Amino acid sequence: MGGLPISVIPHPLAGNKAEEVKKKAAAIADEVSAILTQPAEKLAQEYRGRFLQPARKQIGRQATA
Repeated sequence: MGGLPISVIPHPLAGNKAEEVKKKAAAIADEVSAILTQPAEKLAQEYRGRFLQPARKQIGRQATA
């Protein structure tokens, strides 16, 4: 499902106590739910420009490396 936006989890997670990790997870739970349930067209408009897309040239290099 390559068209789905990426939900960013606040870092760092390493060294956090369980309660802090739960707070970070709760903070993004609504966003993850929306990403999985909204129409692709709406998501494309909402997330346009929010994340950088790797250049196709870079993708090709990774696939052959």
